[in-house]
Amino acid sequence: MLSAKGHTLTHVEAQGATCTADGNSEYWYCTECGKYFSDSAATAEISLSDTVLSATGHSMTHYEAVDVSCTTDGNIEYWYCANCDKYFSDEDGNSEITDTSTITIAATGHNYVDTVTDPTCTEQGYTTHTCDNCGESYVDTYVEATGHSYGTPVWTWESDYSTCTATFTCDKGDDTQILTATVTSATTDATCTTDGEIAYTSTVTFNGNEYTDTQTEAIAATGHTYGEPVFTWNGNTCTATFTCTECDDTQTVDATVTSKNFFGMVTRTAEVTFEGLTYTDTKTTGRSLLTIMADYTSVNNAIAKANALNASDYSNFADVTAAINAVQWNLNVLNQSTVNGYAEAIETAIANLKAAELTEETVTINEPIEDTNTETEPDDIEVDDTDEETNPTTGIALAMLPMAIALAATVANKRG
Repeated sequence: MLSAKGHTLTHVEAQGATCTADGNSEYWYCTECGKYFSDSAATAEISLSDTVLSATGHSMTHYEAVDVSCTTDGNIEYWYCANCDKYFSDEDGNSEITDTSTITIAATGHNYVDTVTDPTCTEQGYTTHTCDNCGESYVDTYVEATGHSYGTPVWTWESDYSTCTATFTCDKGDDTQILTATVTSATTDATCTTDGEIAYTSTVTFNGNEYTDTQTEAIAATGHTYGEPVFTWNGNTCTATFTCTECDDTQTVDATVTSKNFFGMVTRTAEVTFEGLTYTDTKTTGRSLLTIMADYTSVNNAIAKANALNASDYSNFADVTAAINAVQWNLNVLNQSTVNGYAEAIETAIANLKAAELTEETVTINEPIEDTNTETEPDDIEVDDTDEETNPTTGIALAMLPMAIALAATVANKRG
């Protein structure tokens, strides 16, 4: 009989179970008999299953993802197993996060964007720093308000220029000041030919400065005011001179001259039309035949003849007296034939005298018949040589005067 060889034991260290893998208790394995023992003396045989320590499974804690901010860290979503002290990106623990630094997302820090607010006339300026990640902001770099800056005013006039306002507007458009101006006026009078004007000046004082504006209103030229014309005759022509009563301007206009001959007296009429009005002037030359006395020579001779007679010597001397008394004195030359008829009547009465019968009574000698013609010989006719040459009508009338007288005398002689 062979002696027992004894166990050949292999020691297996205890291995703790993990969340996902089984562990084992400490044991010994005999390579000769294939048995398992819980002690090194191989006195307490066990089965292999007795050595197995089952996997514990994960004990997960879930962590939600946290967004990173400018000032705080964030993290990704993850699961942490308290059993195995491992981190996983999934709930089942299949994807271990071996680099735990990737779990935490470091704070980004602020990213400021600067916005400059310019100062206004009344408000200070500043710079606003705003983080474009989280919106956190702060303000610094303050600039004092600039104050208003007004330009030149806009003037607003009433239609009759009686009042005016000046509107000052800040260059930045954030303020308007309206002031009532003081209005004065100065007049330049119009003349006959030149327009005048009224200059209106408005004045305001603003922020220590004086501003003015001037508007003008035209006064139309008055035009000339002409008085009555002065007519100037030069022979048979005439001009009319009109003088302005305001500025002594003169206008000389040639007149239209017409003439009328009335028995030797020529009346010329000058006519001008000026500025819609008609003006006339007359000039008379020569002497009218109506003013030239008839020739009473034959009448005076007949009366002288009668005066030489003794009325008592004739029975019908009363006819002579009646013929003498019928004479109308002071007739003009146009009535020369009538005057000559008076002479004829006297001569006829004398020629028809009848002698009176003589008696013993004393014959009374009649006083001579008085010549009642106190008219002198006709005055010499004044003749305007210029008129006679330039107006044939006047010349002819005057030339015919002696002919008319002679003709009247011839008729008288024939009747006698």
